[in-house]
Amino acid sequence: MYYVCVSQTQLTCKYNAITSATIISKPHISMAIQKEDKEKVKKLTGYNYTKVFLEFLKNNNISNNKGNPYSASHIRRYFSTSTNGSLQLDDSFLEFWDAISKEKKSNATRIQKLSDKTSELLNN
Repeated sequence: MYYVCVSQTQLTCKYNAITSATIISKPHISMAIQKEDKEKVKKLTGYNYTKVFLEFLKNNNISNNKGNPYSASHIRRYFSTSTNGSLQLDDSFLEFWDAISKEKKSNATRIQKLSDKTSELLNN
């Protein structure tokens, strides 16, 4: 999943192994991430959303403009406000949301399969 970093002028962004390349696939619109979207992710991740998101950022080597890891307070502010952070943080949020959603769907499918097997065993 790639995003174009767009504001009023075309910008370049760093995404995984691609450095300073303009990626044309999905548009990145800074105002696309609403506070409601952030609330949905909070519900998906639960109480530890800050810790989980920081771990995701660390695992993907995503840091702030100074090269330091984002602080927990910065992540809490990002999730609790309707304003967006940097383009890099917004892109990371979208990627994180996609990963968490897939994980939850996978877990739900696994639970359903286990439930079906349990019912089958009890009926036999």
